Amino acid sequence: MKEEIVTNSNGETKRFAKKIAAKLTKGTLLCLYGNLGGGKTTFTQGFSSYFNVNRIISPTFVLMRSYNIHNSPKFDFLHHIDLYRLDDPQSIRNLGIIELLSDKKNIVIIEWAEKMTNLPEKRIDIFFEYLGENKRKITILYSNQ
Repeated sequence: MKEEIVTNSNGETKRFAKKIAAKLTKGTLLCLYGNLGGGKTTFTQGFSSYFNVNRIISPTFVLMRSYNIHNSPKFDFLHHIDLYRLDDPQSIRNLGIIELLSDKKNIVIIEWAEKMTNLPEKRIDIFFEYLGENKRKITILYSNQ
């Protein structure tokens, strides 16, 4: 299934992401693709706000941040991973992403997912296209969910 939207502000991007979060019925992998400034972290902030996780900052320099989800009977953790600074496949494997996905109560969001090889088939791919200062085209592909 494919879903597409054009947002005209950071607020619209966050509200759209929150709607996507509300649809989840089990833990999953969200793979985010797009250039710097494309809206990936803004989307993640909106997505996580659905679970009352409100202080999301990009994990570019620490690679991964994990957040406990306290108010959901379906989910325990949100793991936010940023692969921007990594090019070595072994370094990416060492992050333990596959292990995180084995727990269906985890949600894993990966920015710069194109750097990871052998992505699981069960995932949601989200593409961000910069259309102007605050305007973004967001395309979501649901794969084998």
